[in-house]
Amino acid sequence: MSESRLAQLKTLMQKSTGGAKRSVWSLAAATYGARPDDETTIPTGFDPHLVALFEAMIGAAILVAHADGHFDEVERRALEQVVHNLGDGSLPRGQVVTLVEDFEAELARDGFEKRVQLVIDAVIRPDFARELLRVAAVVALASHDVSIEERTLLDRFAVGMGLDATLVDDVITEVRAAIPQTGS
Repeated sequence: MSESRLAQLKTLMQKSTGGAKRSVWSLAAATYGARPDDETTIPTGFDPHLVALFEAMIGAAILVAHADGHFDEVERRALEQVVHNLGDGSLPRGQVVTLVEDFEAELARDGFEKRVQLVIDAVIRPDFARELLRVAAVVALASHDVSIEERTLLDRFAVGMGLDATLVDDVITEVRAAIPQTGS
């Protein structure tokens, strides 16, 4: 995904926060990257709910990529770029690659259905749910148009998170408009 397309996507994500300088995604990514290495509670402003949201967004994107039966290299690169760049670089590329590998291992261990439910259960606000759908739609559109399986999963996420499934059309349209030449 080109830098200009990523900039367009950042603008879309910022619009979801009413024009704030940082999107929910970038705040969640920064929080994920700043989480303490040990179990002690340090007064850092660390928010475990934002970390859970970030993990749910990554999980949703990976699940959508797997929904049609294969997570191809184009989808993987798109996901890694989105995670790194929309997070304002708060996660180094190596950490992003490890994060994706860890989620794939969890998917293999837990199975598709359990991971879908964990994503749904992690999102408690409608604005966060919409942000999650945007991130997942970016990956769905990365190497081709949204497949039937990917669309079904996006609808399932929307309904499971308390949104109307018709919102998925709006989200896909927004993402297409923000990154009109997906697939590279």
